[in-house]
Amino acid sequence: MKNNRLRILFVCLAVFVPCLILVGCNNSPDLPQNAPELYSVSYNLDGGVLSSENPTEYSVLSDLSNLHNPSKYNNEFVGWYIDSEFKTELNQLTQNPKRNLVLYAKWKWYDISTPNDLQNMKLNCNYRLINSLDMSSVSNFVPVGNFDNPYTGIFDGQDYEIKNLAITKVNEDYAGIFGFMKNAEVKNLDITSCSLLCSRVNYAGILAGRVRNTKIENVTAKEITVNASFGTSVLSEYVYIGGFVGESEYDSQIYRCKITARDVNIVTSTKTSSGHLYIGGFIGNNQSLIKTCFAFVDVTADGGQNSKNSVDAGGFCGYNYGTIEQFYFIGSCTASNISGGYSDGTTAGLVANNQGVLNNFFTNRATTLNHAIDQQSGVVNNGYLYASSASIKVDYLTTFTDISLVDDEAYMKSTMKFTDSHWYFDEGCYPNFY
Repeated sequence: MKNNRLRILFVCLAVFVPCLILVGCNNSPDLPQNAPELYSVSYNLDGGVLSSENPTEYSVLSDLSNLHNPSKYNNEFVGWYIDSEFKTELNQLTQNPKRNLVLYAKWKWYDISTPNDLQNMKLNCNYRLINSLDMSSVSNFVPVGNFDNPYTGIFDGQDYEIKNLAITKVNEDYAGIFGFMKNAEVKNLDITSCSLLCSRVNYAGILAGRVRNTKIENVTAKEITVNASFGTSVLSEYVYIGGFVGESEYDSQIYRCKITARDVNIVTSTKTSSGHLYIGGFIGNNQSLIKTCFAFVDVTADGGQNSKNSVDAGGFCGYNYGTIEQFYFIGSCTASNISGGYSDGTTAGLVANNQGVLNNFFTNRATTLNHAIDQQSGVVNNGYLYASSASIKVDYLTTFTDISLVDDEAYMKSTMKFTDSHWYFDEGCYPNFY
């Protein structure tokens, strides 16, 4: 009996101990040993709306083979791309990229070939000119976008021009080819022999009345006329009128742009009215970044006799609390009846009121009061005034008398700091850009 009990004990130990050893050694989680690696996928929609059914993770390429298309108002989805330049489509990949992906939604570009195409642009679409447009037959052009319905697409002029466009705007804000642009882009466009006639209008400029979070690059406006008047009153307490853009705000960027204008003429009431007007040959009010730009403009402003208007008029900019750098103004700026009920108005050869930053610039113009910058509480760095005599002194600016210096590339880059790669310097000419 004793031997039988021992045999039973040995059998139990032989079964139980290996099990105990196996259980004690298994410290890993109860997961598959070869689980696939997961990668994230995110989506750049350029204003579109993503389907909630699209994944945020993938392990193999086939997981992304049946993505749902995004939607965008008044636009057509083209496809998913793995780069922001839209060079490689997702469906061109043949091997698992094994990395976190950002997929870019590409939307269709619409071609503009006629004046009617320009007038009938949808506000949320991308457009490109495929030829120059003569707008002389259009008598009632309506600016593209307003405050309630801004233009939010991309407009590529492809170096073509819009010419002979006459815009007339009365008793309604936002005047220009574009009335109001938001989160938009305009590039590679020439605007030639166009005019803007406004009566009681706030936010006006030949390209745009107002821009917000918008990029403007390589746009030229030449032989431009802007005229604004206000009758017995203004629509708003603050009014912004510019030859190129009325107001640029927030994170907007205006780069490599120029205006040559026949006239930027602002006439306000000759009766009682109230308001503060900011007027500039290039821009009325700047809150953003302007770089590598110039203006050849004659600016005149009349605040109106016996009015309560106050006018800040500058050859380049009326009121600046953004940053303007590597820029210049050639022309004139004259004003009358500019002292108003709110504060004394100002007129200046360059910027009437600066509370922002002005870097690396020159002008040929100061008013008879010797102001290139009138009200100055911001930052001014490296400014120059071309004058006929070294005895002509202007606050904040260094006088130079040799006009040939502006076509001296070495001087302009080393001293005036015109270092942007797009500037070029031809003999006998002011700096231009490619």
